[in-house]
Amino acid sequence: MEKAISPILAVIVLTGISLIIATLVASWSGEFAKTESEKATEHAGLLCDYSTFAVDYVKLCTEEKWMEIKLEGSGTRSVSIKSVQVVTNDSTKTYLNGEDFNAPPIAPDSFVVVRIGNVSNFTEEVRIIPTECPENTLTVSKEEFILAC
Repeated sequence: MEKAISPILAVIVLTGISLIIATLVASWSGEFAKTESEKATEHAGLLCDYSTFAVDYVKLCTEEKWMEIKLEGSGTRSVSIKSVQVVTNDSTKTYLNGEDFNAPPIAPDSFVVVRIGNVSNFTEEVRIIPTECPENTLTVSKEEFILAC
C-alpha cells in the first residue's frame, strides 16, 4: 500500500499556493489600476479641447440697455454656457444662464443667440464662461461690439 501525504500537509501546501496566486493577482491589479488612473488623468483635459465655441458678434444697444451675443459651436462636443460677465470701468456684473438669460447647449456647427437686458452703457468687455471648461472663457472687447441702436 502506497503512502499518501497527510491531510494537514496537503492543506498547508494548498494554502501556500493560494497565497502566492493571491499575491500575484493583487500586485498585477494594483499596477493595472495605477496605470489606468494615470491614463485617465493624462487625458482628462481632452474634454475641454473638444468643447469649444466662438463668438460671431456682440451687439450692444445703449439706448435700450440690452446686449445680444451670437455664439457658435466650433468643437466636436456641445458646450453649455454658465454665465456672461459684463465688465465696466468700475465693476463686473455676472448674468447667470437660467436666471438672467436662457441659452441651450451649443451643439457643434450650430449657433445660439443670447440676449441680456439691463446692460451698462459703459461696457468695456464681455466674458462668456462655459460650464464645464472655464479655461475656455472667451473675452470680447468693446472695440469688437456692434452698436445696434
